[in-house]
Amino acid sequence: MILSEFINRYLRIDCQISGIDSKDYKKVYRSSEQFASTYETIEHTVKNNILKYVTCLNDEMTTISLDDVFTDSLCTDFNDSYMSNLVKGKNIAILTDDGDFSNLSKNHDIYTSNPHLLNFK
Repeated sequence: MILSEFINRYLRIDCQISGIDSKDYKKVYRSSEQFASTYETIEHTVKNNILKYVTCLNDEMTTISLDDVFTDSLCTDFNDSYMSNLVKGKNIAILTDDGDFSNLSKNHDIYTSNPHLLNFK
């Protein structure tokens, strides 16, 4: 899930930098040579620079409390809440720039440069 968020955000930023309107992301950008080149860069970066520093977890949707996920997602989005509950009790920190995590910091440590999250701590 976290890699998915990273890849999606990276591609959306590249789309914006390329001057393609965000409403044309799927129709124009995803079929472009720029997308293919950027996606290749992302794949290389993930495989060679990121995975060696992360802990990959099995999806534990059958064992984590969906009640907690839904309750926490009242103040954030569902994916953020799910990630937060997935790492709860595992001594795993989350690296994020998403200000919604200020509502979820009770579950884990957060590494960020987001001023809102830094002020929250």
